[in-house]
Amino acid sequence: MKNPFLELYGGRTLGFFGIGKSNLALLSMLSGTGVPIILRSDKKIRREILPRDLNICGFFEEDLAAQNIHEDVLIFSPSVRRDRPEFLSAEAKGCRFTSDFEIFLEFNKKPIFLVTGSDGKSTTTTLAAAMLGADFPAIGNIGTPAVAALSMDARGYVIEASSFMLEYAKPVARRGVLTSLSENHLDWHGSFSEYASVKIRGVTDAEETVISADSPAIFYAFSGKKVFAVCSQNFSEDELKKSFRAELYYSTSGGYILRNGEPIFDLAEAYRKEDFNIKNYLNALALTDGFADEERRIDVIRNFRGLPHRCEIFAEACGVKFINSSIDTSPERTISTLKSLPHGLIILLGGRDKNLDFTSLAALISECGDVPIIYGEAREKISRAFGAYQYFGAENFRQAVELAIKKAKTGDTVLLSPAASSYDEFSSFEERGNLFKSLIIERI
Repeated sequence: MKNPFLELYGGRTLGFFGIGKSNLALLSMLSGTGVPIILRSDKKIRREILPRDLNICGFFEEDLAAQNIHEDVLIFSPSVRRDRPEFLSAEAKGCRFTSDFEIFLEFNKKPIFLVTGSDGKSTTTTLAAAMLGADFPAIGNIGTPAVAALSMDARGYVIEASSFMLEYAKPVARRGVLTSLSENHLDWHGSFSEYASVKIRGVTDAEETVISADSPAIFYAFSGKKVFAVCSQNFSEDELKKSFRAELYYSTSGGYILRNGEPIFDLAEAYRKEDFNIKNYLNALALTDGFADEERRIDVIRNFRGLPHRCEIFAEACGVKFINSSIDTSPERTISTLKSLPHGLIILLGGRDKNLDFTSLAALISECGDVPIIYGEAREKISRAFGAYQYFGAENFRQAVELAIKKAKTGDTVLLSPAASSYDEFSSFEERGNLFKSLIIERI
């Protein structure tokens, strides 16, 4: 297909604010085109990662990132808010704001299946894409960036959409699922109300809406309303029908997954049987219902091995097990991981706070008698949540890992489940998880 940039913005000066995965993919599409480009970032821009043959007319970085905005179009990374005074002033002067996801929506004519929520997005997206088949690739916050996916030979797309993406884009999906809803990214959104409304709008704008009723916030937001499908491990079909009007009810009972009360899969056959993965199975099944071969849907669940950085058991030595769950960037997510594991944990907690409450997490760890090692920017706030309960502190991530190794004895499990973002020391949770694995493997 034709280059979307040249179609939409040929002859204009393009600014890029934030040089992450999605904007790097867009910049690659401009290599050799001669389109004038200005690069902006609140961080130092790493020149070595930029595509070659770009017509770069200027760099504005760190404290100068938002100065002298004169571009015709400014393309934002998803995590950049657009309400800074400098941005508003540029917009008032005619600068058009957009993003990879918004450009994708302008061009795409194929059906999309949208996945959003506080937890379980990536796994549900991966499962749904596998159920639908190779011609429905996983894109967006996982997999291929959105605009780059337009050149793929696809019948449609399964899109993992973050709250950042949905804040400014208005997708109309063929079907959308809200996997969970709990406090997250409050440092960015400012309030849970704003965060929740963005997520809810993302799925209610879809032609058909799927919800997970086990999240209290979702239960109350949709109670009494008509949706396409409701998923739950906590409520039976009859109980769900009292609160929701739906065509489909996916639930569990007696070790089986049920569709409208009828068993369709024996969970004893699943490789991964954790509660959080069962929740992901229900969400993916409801999202793909009627669009995918039934045998393939069941085979996907039966053979699913999990994704990296999500309760990933990657090593065992001297009777000590090591688990990488670097994706756990909120207390709620860490709580979910802890509930799926036996006690006897040495838990690495820390990173950058997202203005979240660690009280419930600290209470659970204290109750279970697990050993927390707290590190990073958020260590003081996390430490306060533990009160008099004993914890161990480390200044940075490497020190925390070393301390965990020293304290671990036969029968223990060392778990990285940080409950905070990685951005104090790392560029992503993947980088944090990969370092954790390499440090452990070097030592055992």
